[in-house]
Amino acid sequence: MVTFRSFIVPIMVFVIFAVGGLAAYQVADFGQQSAAHGPGTTATNESHIQQVGIWQYTDNATNQYVTGFNDSPTVYNNSSARLVEGTDYKWNASGGALFIYSTPNTTNGNPFTITYTYYQNTQDVKRLNGPLSTITKALGNLPILAAGLGLVVLIIGFGTFVAKYLGSRSGPRTNR
Repeated sequence: MVTFRSFIVPIMVFVIFAVGGLAAYQVADFGQQSAAHGPGTTATNESHIQQVGIWQYTDNATNQYVTGFNDSPTVYNNSSARLVEGTDYKWNASGGALFIYSTPNTTNGNPFTITYTYYQNTQDVKRLNGPLSTITKALGNLPILAAGLGLVVLIIGFGTFVAKYLGSRSGPRTNR
């Protein structure tokens, strides 16, 4: 006789792996959530050298806790002329990078300054994210694989349950 109890183990394995895997991703994602709802921090007159035709990153672009940048920075060339976004440069607000076009206002090798606002995680998220980022880098896709394993066990368990249930309902087999 097949009972519901024989179906409980595959369900529990699936729940443990799926919930555990998804929880690991949610916690890791929490560490990357933006604190952009706050006022942000302004980097004023950050100095760089113009490199026409390539992406240049701001000093804060590589900070692991920075979650984004404002939409329009203020950029001046070495002659104190304000550069125009879309004409003299292109701004990538998600990555904090500037692509300088070849225009009369830009000269390869000359300095420029940029003022922008960036957003970063709170101190609590920074403290939490340190160990979590190490764990999630080490685990990689393991939580997804664990959830997939749980799903496979659930499908196999369900198939076994159905086969046993249908097999027990059909009665004894006779040879004719």
